[in-house]
Amino acid sequence: KASLCHVNTAAVAGGDGSEGAPYQLIQSCLNLPSFHYVLITAGAYAESLSVGHDVELIGRGTAEVTAPAGSAVDVSGPNRVGLQNLTLIANHGSGVYGPANSTIEGKSLDVQYCPTAFQTLGELNLDTVESSSVVTGISGSLATIALTDVNIVTASSTGIALVSGTFAGNRISISESATAFTASGATVNIDRLGVFDNQDGLLLVQGSGGFISNLLTYDNTGETIRISDCSSSTVDIGYSTIFGDRDQTADLFCCEGEVSLNSKPVISNSIVWDEKNADTSVGHCVFAYSDVRTLSGAVVGGTGNL
Repeated sequence: KASLCHVNTAAVAGGDGSEGAPYQLIQSCLNLPSFHYVLITAGAYAESLSVGHDVELIGRGTAEVTAPAGSAVDVSGPNRVGLQNLTLIANHGSGVYGPANSTIEGKSLDVQYCPTAFQTLGELNLDTVESSSVVTGISGSLATIALTDVNIVTASSTGIALVSGTFAGNRISISESATAFTASGATVNIDRLGVFDNQDGLLLVQGSGGFISNLLTYDNTGETIRISDCSSSTVDIGYSTIFGDRDQTADLFCCEGEVSLNSKPVISNSIVWDEKNADTSVGHCVFAYSDVRTLSGAVVGGTGNL
């Protein structure tokens, strides 16, 4: 088909993108707006891809794109880009960058060794994605982000960092990172989130709102959850287990030291256990049908049905 372009890094030079005469470079397909589907044969591609039209990039086998400079995939303009079955590496840029009004759909991706695995100001939808050995896993500003089955490991700064926008997630795991998750002014709705073996867990600040359910946290060495700036909306948590850091830092902070408390976080149907017996700073939390205690068994602070 005219809209289908074939790529094989081992192909003979001078191809035309057909199945019998594939291009050697992915960018050769991307330079031609008539191609809307790019089939990439297994192999190693040393390219920094620039995408300027709607297109689907589909790996066949193990197709690895390593950017010699900049981002592995750089989307320009309000385009929709699909990425499937690819490994992306970018030592000097983002694994994938999407500007405002762009839409990026990713499935079965492995993104490694990047300052930022995914950076978006537009729409980002990911399904079955691994990210490791990065500075930041996912960075969104004024973005619309939806994640399913995403695993982020060893982010030296932040697993997921949000500034404004909306975020929806299902089955997300963040581990062995400096800070697992931060949100500022964003709406956050997540079901089944695992946060473990990080330095800090969830830092939800400056008017973020939404609901996190089925959260499991354990073995985070610093603060596990800090909900700040309760002057407007806050993130509520339910059906969760907040358990066991490895130092004397409390597991849960709710609007600590704040005067303006127009919206207090609600923690419902959950267990909060500070195994090191440090005080859990929950004075401004509202608890409903939850068990909140230190190792000694004392209930500390908070209001509601305990």
